Amino acid sequence: MPKSIAVATIPDEFIDPIATDLFLDVTVPAPETGIVVGDTVDVAFTVSNTGDNRTMLILEIPTGDGVTFDGREMAADMAYYNGTSGSKVYISHMYNATAKTLYVYPGSDNESQPSVVHDEVKNFFVPLNFTKSGDVSVEARIYPMYDDENMALGNATASVKGYGNLTLSVVDENLAPLNADFYIDGTQVASGASNITREVLEGYHSVSIRHTNGTVNTTLTVNTGEATEYSAQIATDPTIPHISMVVGDAGDVRIMPPEINDTISEDSLYYWSAVTPAKKTFNSTISSTGGTATIAVE
Repeated sequence: MPKSIAVATIPDEFIDPIATDLFLDVTVPAPETGIVVGDTVDVAFTVSNTGDNRTMLILEIPTGDGVTFDGREMAADMAYYNGTSGSKVYISHMYNATAKTLYVYPGSDNESQPSVVHDEVKNFFVPLNFTKSGDVSVEARIYPMYDDENMALGNATASVKGYGNLTLSVVDENLAPLNADFYIDGTQVASGASNITREVLEGYHSVSIRHTNGTVNTTLTVNTGEATEYSAQIATDPTIPHISMVVGDAGDVRIMPPEINDTISEDSLYYWSAVTPAKKTFNSTISSTGGTATIAVE
């Protein structure tokens, strides 16, 4: 709360002296594909000043919990604002590695002028590296030098993507391993191996497993730090005359051997006659929870 309205009985160490005329917003821009662990992003710190002209300001940014600063301890080559011509104007910073705190100095490019004048809104940008997946918070405060009883607080949360493992395999109708070509998101990642594991970014991934007897196409979801396994089944037995191709998850597709009623062969129990038509009947059972069977009968 503002110190001016704090009850006198509250000890000073429990009072955050929030300014009533200085404001700070934090924005973490993300590309269309999202922020990935290890990405460095120019985080925006928007300062709004409705009070007097502010001379030298200090922007204080804690780091360490999923957010790091990769710049030098003292320099003016990282934090910046956009000048009137659109070019970057760099400002000074100091990084305390022991306290894991970054101090940025808006106005250090021209100390003869106020950092943020009355009724001005100004954006300052600081490159920060995101080192942890999930929701990562960026917190900051800004205050005039030698007068932190007029500080403003700001924070933002970024969603950072991580990596997980994707294991693919392919088997025949007897669950024996098969060799195939493996594709993830349209790119071939292996050939010949019957079982592969690849590290991929969390999210949805299209998978294609291609064998001479058939192709399995599917979409799989991978979560950060988890292993996603998928096994395709392709029937390859040419001695079953009525199966052209069977594909699906291993164990999902089941085809029972056909029961055949034959009145054509002279060896059949019921040979064709004026009463019994001459024909061959296939009666097969196919069960599946998502696989596909293609039937061909000559």
